[in-house]
Amino acid sequence: MKTVFFGTPDFALSSLEACRDKSQLVGVVTQPDRPRGRGQKLSPCPIKERALEWNLPAFSPASLRKSGEELSALEKFIAQEKPDLFVVTAYGNLLPQKFLDLTPWGAINLHASLLPRWRGAAPIQRSIENGDTETGVCLQRMVMDLDAGDVLRETRLPIGPNESALSLSERLSEVGGLLLRKFLMEPQWQGRAQNPELVTLATKIKKDEANWSPSWSSSETHARVRAFAAWPQVKARLKGSSLEMKILETQLFARAKVSIEAPSPGSMLLEDGKVYLGCNVRPGELSLELLKVQVPGKGPVRAWDYFQNLPGPLSLESL
Repeated sequence: MKTVFFGTPDFALSSLEACRDKSQLVGVVTQPDRPRGRGQKLSPCPIKERALEWNLPAFSPASLRKSGEELSALEKFIAQEKPDLFVVTAYGNLLPQKFLDLTPWGAINLHASLLPRWRGAAPIQRSIENGDTETGVCLQRMVMDLDAGDVLRETRLPIGPNESALSLSERLSEVGGLLLRKFLMEPQWQGRAQNPELVTLATKIKKDEANWSPSWSSSETHARVRAFAAWPQVKARLKGSSLEMKILETQLFARAKVSIEAPSPGSMLLEDGKVYLGCNVRPGELSLELLKVQVPGKGPVRAWDYFQNLPGPLSLESL
């Protein structure tokens, strides 16, 4: 089977490798080069870098809808190569119908959720933020509607209670690559239609969603610290200063472990080498311990090591 792969970030690398190993991979399509790193130098994405290492043709049109030199070159390439299938993983754009019609088998998409749950741009983050205990990857046939095609195969995975989007993304990427390998070895085109009544949307994350608020409960804070671990990272301000602080790691604990009554929302309690953050108390809620924080110009540090030498009382507030 001759394939063209559409993908952009690290998450898609295992899928790209599956296409190379289990199909005749003839080329890749990625997002355009972007400024990256401290110097903001224009650089190719991970998928394009790997394709160039393998001496594969790589195309990075700014749009699949608006005409341009790169898009014209891609369309000419597809007409010459006549691929059987497009494989898409975390490409970043919907394929227009004219592209879905270019191959005999259309296009399949590897999506990081159990569809129809969490259709959209941020399924891994939204599943953790929502407190889901299970997720997975799906292979779906692409249609002209967001993540709405029939599900061809899926693999389920548990979400650990302290697992971040970073570690979950790595696991889902690996499992997704294995799922795609199996499909390319034994394609089965009859899928399961998605139940529209069960659809939830994984909307794109906005930077200010990670601005911590005393109105958040301990479970909400813990979930968002994990969900936004890669970007934008949960941030708060040390009360009485202009210092912005990232909350990098937390854990929930039973309040009975603390000898003093739980701190009020925003205030911090330092006791026995631990830092406890007061959150909006809700019935049945566990309390929250800060494990790791970071301030501008410094690396990540244990919360106790940072706060123990600061004059009290200590409290966090919203940015």
